[in-house]
Amino acid sequence: MSQEGYESPIRVITKEIHNEITEKWEDTIVGIISEEIGVEVDKKRLLAALNFDRTQYQEAYKKGYDSGYEDAENDILADILPIFGLDLSNFKKSEE
Repeated sequence: MSQEGYESPIRVITKEIHNEITEKWEDTIVGIISEEIGVEVDKKRLLAALNFDRTQYQEAYKKGYDSGYEDAENDILADILPIFGLDLSNFKKSEE
């Protein structure tokens, strides 16, 4: 909402559509687990667990990506720097 208390109709409609889609998605997930798998679940707890799992995945992915990027960078430098008579230890980043 803007400072004047006005919110554009498109923004209001978009929020409503998003909320409806989210609610239907949540109900579908719970329905699949209940009907297809045969396990009764508490919707709120299931969604909290799924959100927690997603957050854990994203954090681990970023950590792995950052680590892999640094490893690749070091491997490339280790291959290239000797060509110029330079040592990799001069180029390592200091611990922050």
